Amino acid sequence: MEQLSLDFYEEQEKLATTPSRTAFIDESGSFGFDFEKEGTDRYYVVCAVVLRTSNLESVEKSFDAICCKNGFADTEMKSSNIGKKDSRRIKLLTEILPLDFSAILLIADKKAFVESSPLTDYKESFVKYLHEKLYDIMYAVYPKLAICEDSFGSSVFQIGYHKYVEKNRPRRNLLNEYDFCFVDSKASRLVQLADFIAGTVAAELEEKSKTKYLQILGGKITICSRFPNIGAPYFADPTKQVTEYNKAIFELSSQTAQGFIESNSKSEDLVTRLKVATLRHLLFVVQNIDAKKYVTANELIRLLSEYKGGKITPNFFYRKIIASLRDDSLIIASCPKGYKIPISHHDIIDYTNSTVGIVGPMLSRLGRCRSLILGCTDGELDILDDQAFLSYKKFFD
Repeated sequence: MEQLSLDFYEEQEKLATTPSRTAFIDESGSFGFDFEKEGTDRYYVVCAVVLRTSNLESVEKSFDAICCKNGFADTEMKSSNIGKKDSRRIKLLTEILPLDFSAILLIADKKAFVESSPLTDYKESFVKYLHEKLYDIMYAVYPKLAICEDSFGSSVFQIGYHKYVEKNRPRRNLLNEYDFCFVDSKASRLVQLADFIAGTVAAELEEKSKTKYLQILGGKITICSRFPNIGAPYFADPTKQVTEYNKAIFELSSQTAQGFIESNSKSEDLVTRLKVATLRHLLFVVQNIDAKKYVTANELIRLLSEYKGGKITPNFFYRKIIASLRDDSLIIASCPKGYKIPISHHDIIDYTNSTVGIVGPMLSRLGRCRSLILGCTDGELDILDDQAFLSYKKFFD
């Protein structure tokens, strides 16, 4: 019989105290790759709407009321039924945003996949990578999650995703249950919410609408993952005339962040998961919301508290997340406005000024202390003579 370690029991205890979540998944787009053919979408968007299981009934009731109020009392509220009616879509979004849910988005650029892939069987490879990508980002945030399946039938993507999860999910817990599982459900309004969000994002990406829906949804999106990974933010197009953008700085910063995410996305350590979540959100903001935007510490703390299922203090956030990421050689710009993935020399100057503003006065006070003690001991006692402080002594000398 396998002997269970103390770490295993501690991990089970951590999972047991994680607030229970339920997800509803739907997607927008098709698997076709003939882009010359009319009606072939370039983008495939998957949306997972995630709620606290204890809030399911109340949120679904509120969403149903919104649907009925907007002409969907006796029919599904599908994004395709709204089409190009931007004013109606914006009105629905305005009413939906106050609901207590979060969203995980997986945006796949099929054209970029084909252009960068040496594989000949695009559809099979494409779907396989999407299953892997969606599983990684969902499990990284919610290791204890129930996914509702429509008992009246699911899409080809969701059927394949179910099989992928069954094959790759973690071992059973002490109650002989899986912590990342599927549950049967009757047709749910909340699946329609996932459909609406996926279709709304697709409308912007496919340029069927000029409305910045991703920006409107920004506060509800915990993760927005791109596949294949994009190398530069949307504003890097030379026609955009953005003079501050520095390709070398952005690529270094974003690639090291992406590398950390890929290396640690399956970590069982809670702090590592929180660091991954922080980087995912900062990348989402710089790539999709506003490349110049700083994300406030309060916003990141709120996000990480949601992941953890408990309050995170500012001190924990700075020491265990931001400082630790920088110790891992991640480049995160900061200033009094918050944190961001740097895109320019100006962002790095912001970070340097912020650091010097803290460290400079501290070094100045240390220098005065050293001078006073040197003076009163006739130069016999230098508080920086210790081997550990030689690098600082060089600074003052």
